[in-house]
Amino acid sequence: MVKKKLKRRGRKAILPSVAIEDLQAALVAETRPHVRKRLIGLRAVLSGASQAEAASLVETTTKAVALWLRTARRSGWQTLMRRSSGRASRLRLPDAERDNLIKCVQSALSSELDASARLRLQAMSRILQGERPVAVAEAMHVTPTSVFGWLRRLRKEGVAGLQQHIPVRQPCIDADSSELRHLATRERNTQVRRALLAIALLAEGESPHATGLLVGGSDKTIQRWLGAFREGGVEALRRPVHLGRKTLLSKAQKAELVTFIRANPWLSNRELWALIRQSFGADYTTGGLTRLIKHDLGFVRKQGRFVSA
Repeated sequence: MVKKKLKRRGRKAILPSVAIEDLQAALVAETRPHVRKRLIGLRAVLSGASQAEAASLVETTTKAVALWLRTARRSGWQTLMRRSSGRASRLRLPDAERDNLIKCVQSALSSELDASARLRLQAMSRILQGERPVAVAEAMHVTPTSVFGWLRRLRKEGVAGLQQHIPVRQPCIDADSSELRHLATRERNTQVRRALLAIALLAEGESPHATGLLVGGSDKTIQRWLGAFREGGVEALRRPVHLGRKTLLSKAQKAELVTFIRANPWLSNRELWALIRQSFGADYTTGGLTRLIKHDLGFVRKQGRFVSA
């Protein structure tokens, strides 16, 4: 009981010179999401919450809350309203320059723009206000590679560079992406639908890696779909793919074995193994032979003889 009281008293004494009323007044006037997150976390700690509870409240890490507390102790809580913590914006710009960029982006967004330019400017506006580039990419359904490319263009050319037309890379396949997307909406098979969307994205100029991130597939899967489409078109994407190991016996050899087992049901597993090895040159393990008999040939052993499963 004594330990709990000391712990609570210690939380309140973390920042004795900071009043919760001051934080509340700052929150009323503050609009930047990343600054509001810091002030809310600081207010929660001063109200008696632990650092872990404050981190959970504002959806961040305990390490970030501890950093905010150290900054407030050393330089005052007002510092949290001026400085960026961590690598949230990736721009590392002075406050005056950042505010000027935000005004320029907002002014550009109020003018007439095509859809792609508006998307780029909206992403940069969110990043300048403190959101992480990866989170912005996920929220706006674009790849992180695209967002970081827009950031580099913003550094070099400013807001005007984002308003210009950015040429799309040369597609790695020549196909009608609108037709592929239309086929994908009508496709019932989830795997085929993903493959059609992947080919449509590749035809629009996306890289295989970015396409994999968008449709949920590895680089190897995207390359396999691309190769199948080049070889046989849309129908090749609908063919079932068997990625397992090839069987040791062909269909004709299995059919011959079925006929032989039906004529000799009292055959033992060892005799069957010797027959397969001598006739077809296939050397099965004990488990492999059992799976062959049951799953491929359709027999089970009952009372010492083979019967149909």
